[in-house]
Amino acid sequence: MSKPTVVYTRPMYWQRLDSDKLNLVHASLSPGQETLLRSNEPCYENVGGVMTQAGADNLLRLFRKHKPDVFLFWCTYMDDGSEKRLNRITQTLVECRKASPKTVFLYGNGNQQGFPDHNIKSYMAAGIDGVLSNTRDAREARMYRQHGVKFFDTLHTFGFNPDEHGRDAFPETKAKWDCFFGGSQTANLKTGKAVRFYPRNPMLGGKYANSKARLDFIQEVDRRFKLVVYGKGKWPVKNHRPYAHGRAYPKALRSAKILLNMYHWDLHRYYTKRTVFSGASGRLLICKYIPGMERDFTNGRNIVWFKTPSEGLKKIEYYLKHEWEREWVANMQRSHFVKNHSWEARLREFEKIVERVL
Repeated sequence: MSKPTVVYTRPMYWQRLDSDKLNLVHASLSPGQETLLRSNEPCYENVGGVMTQAGADNLLRLFRKHKPDVFLFWCTYMDDGSEKRLNRITQTLVECRKASPKTVFLYGNGNQQGFPDHNIKSYMAAGIDGVLSNTRDAREARMYRQHGVKFFDTLHTFGFNPDEHGRDAFPETKAKWDCFFGGSQTANLKTGKAVRFYPRNPMLGGKYANSKARLDFIQEVDRRFKLVVYGKGKWPVKNHRPYAHGRAYPKALRSAKILLNMYHWDLHRYYTKRTVFSGASGRLLICKYIPGMERDFTNGRNIVWFKTPSEGLKKIEYYLKHEWEREWVANMQRSHFVKNHSWEARLREFEKIVERVL
C-alpha cells in the first residue's frame, strides 16, 4: 500500500526528517529566497511567513503534479497580510482545490481567539476541512464545528530543532538575570483592562482575559528579583527590551536562570512558542498552571508550575536559592521537550492525525 502524499508549507525543518508513513512534499512559501515574517525578520522556526507570488505558483504546480491526499497549511500571509492579499491566498487555495478536489485541507491555526479569526474566515472560502489547534480545549472544538469545520485536532504550532536551542547552541551565553519573560503587555496601565477586547468571544472572557493578572505578577517579580522583559507594549519594569525575533529569541532565553510563562487565557493544554522554546532552553521554566498540563508534565520534575501569583513568587525564590535542584529540573525539562515537543515529535503526531483524517 502506498504512503499518503502530504503537501505542506511549514515547518521547513521537516525536510530534514524521514517518515515511514507519509510521502512529504514541501511547498516553499518563497522559492529561491529566504522565507520572511511580516516584520521582514527571518522566519527561523516560526510556522507563519509571507508567501510570494512565486510561492503561490509553486504550490499550485505541486498540487497539479502530486494530487496530494492531505494539504497542511500553516498560518501564512501574502506580502503584508492585508485583506486584499489574504484574498489572493484564498484564490490560490481555491485553484489548488480545483486541481485536486479530493485533497483534505488542514489549517494549522495557532492564534486562538475564541472565534474564527479573519484568516480562517477568508480561507473557509476554499473549503478548509479541518483546523489543527494549539489546544486540546473541547470548547474550542465545539466552536469551530459550529462554524462549519468538519475536523478538529491538536498539532501545536511550535516545535524546535534541538541543535539550535540550549547550552550547545549558545555555549557563551551566561545567566545575567534571575528571571526572563517574553511577551506582549496588553493591559491598560490605568484601568487594568485589556487594551483590546472582543465581547463576541465569551468562551475566553475577552481576547486577553488574564492581562491584568499577568501585568501584576510581572511587576511583582520585577520588584523582588532581577528581571528582564522582552516584548511589545508598555512594560513598567526596570529592564525592558524589544521583542526578540528569530534566533535572537532562544539566545535571549539563555540569559536568565528562570524563565516565566503566563498566558492571556486558560485554555486546556495550550502550549505556544514561549512554552516550547523555554522548555528547550536548558533553563528552568516556571509556568502558571495550564488546565490539563498534568497529563503532559510532572510538576517539580520536568517543569514547575504555580496556580496563584504568591505561589509563583515563592517558587522563584526557592529555585534561585537551590541551584542544584534548579539545574536538575531544567535538564530533565530539556530531555522531556526533546522527546515530546521537537519538530520530529510534531511529525510523529501529524502522522497519527493523517491516519485519523483519512
